[in-house]
Formats: sequence, C-alpha cells, structure tokens
Amino acid sequence: MFERNREQEKEKMTDSYCVIADIAGEYKTFLALLNKMPKGYTLSLGDVNDRGSQSKEVIEWFMKAEKDGTGESLLGNHETFIWDAYESSPYNYGSGVWQMNGGDATLKSFGGIVPKEVVGWIKTLKTEKIIKIEDKTYLISHTFKVKWDHEEPLEPIDIVWNRRPPESYDEYDVQIAGHNSNFGLREWKFKNGKTALCIDTSASRKLTGIHLPSMKIYQQEYL
Repeated sequence: MFERNREQEKEKMTDSYCVIADIAGEYKTFLALLNKMPKGYTLSLGDVNDRGSQSKEVIEWFMKAEKDGTGESLLGNHETFIWDAYESSPYNYGSGVWQMNGGDATLKSFGGIVPKEVVGWIKTLKTEKIIKIEDKTYLISHTFKVKWDHEEPLEPIDIVWNRRPPESYDEYDVQIAGHNSNFGLREWKFKNGKTALCIDTSASRKLTGIHLPSMKIYQQEYL
C-alpha cells in the first residue's frame, strides 16, 4: 500500500507529460518518438499491441514504467482483445476476432501465448485519466468520452470502441484521444473555449505524441 501511495504522489507532482497515440506493436518507432520529446511521464492512449511485430516489447516497457512510476498505458480496444481471448470479459468478441484485427502478430511476439501476468496487467488499466497542470484540466482517454443518448447504461465495449467525434464538456479544457485513425491528427474548437484533439495517425504509418502542457506535437514515421 505504501509503495502504491508513493507512486501516486510522484504522479501528482508531474508537470510534464508525453502523451502518445496507438503504438500498435511499433516498439522501435515508439522509442524514436520518445527520444524526440521532452522528458516527462509517458502516457499511452491504449492500443499498444497488435499489427506491429514488437507488441511484447511495448507491453513490457509500459509494465516496467508503471512499476517505476514513470509512465502508464490506458485501456484500448486492442488490449481488450487479449483480455477476452484468455479470460471471461465484458467484451465477448467471439472466436477469431482478435486474430482478424492483428492479434497474430502479438501472439508471435510472445512465442504463441500471452503470459498470465500480462493479462492481469491489462485488467487493471484505466479507461481515462484526468490531468491538472496549472490552470488547465486535461481529459486523456483512448476514445472520446461518450455523452450517452439512450436509456440503456453505457457498456464497457462502447467506451473502448466509440467512433464519435468529441463533444464539449465545461469541466475539461482539453480532451486528447486516439483510436480514430480515420480522423488522423485533428483538432476541434468549441464555443465554450474548450478544445479536443485526436492524435491517431496510424493510417498514415506515423506515430504521434503530444507534450503537456506545451501542446507541442511530435511525429515519427514507422521504422
């Protein structure tokens, strides 16, 4: 408990964040992008695995960073593929769906089986993170937060798969999300003065990060 509290205190003191979009197994590209960015707490928007050949290395990097208190990953839809493939989950994808979405590359990187400790780590990942630096509040998530317009409660799968564009919230000055490669690098400005950014540029084979609080964008072509 003491160690966990100490990590939380370290995180509260952080005033520099490197927020990075869907890494998708591109470990070398991820490291090259980090080398371009200022020093800071590294925060992945999720989808660290699948498609690229080095999902194992990316996952292990973030598992270590979390232990060290230097970074973490949020939960993306591709992490939930692993969870559902190995244990009962809220997602219920069905047989073969993970492999159809790049899961074979992840399995190969792990030698055919994802370790139990990795599955356990995925189950602990948060879907969003709120960061306060100086006078601004940032909402960081894999997908943009959903304003649900149905009577039924929001399901876990809706949170990690939302494809809607962002909507304004008075309580967040800036929203940052990935997941939507169809948006690419795009900014929305709202009438209330708030903004939102999508930084998923995987469709153009680029990895994008944004530094907080400078809001400077960094990019690295796939290696």
